[in-house]
Amino acid sequence: MTSSLSSSNQKVAVVTGSSSGIGFETSLTLARSGFLTYATMRNLGKGASIKSVATKEGRRNMDGSQKKYV
Repeated sequence: MTSSLSSSNQKVAVVTGSSSGIGFETSLTLARSGFLTYATMRNLGKGASIKSVATKEGRRNMDGSQKKYV
């Protein structure tokens, strides 16, 4: 039995603290390198800036949706 995930060559990254500083730059660098990048942060309002940059660059491999998990 082969799972669909095992046949995928997509690299995935989850970066914490992506609203500013090192986390922000790391998220963008990984997305620019082709990783499917999930940028996580505590303050979703600050996350709008990373979503804006990713959108301007045409990045489709960065999850910019705003989700809050408790």
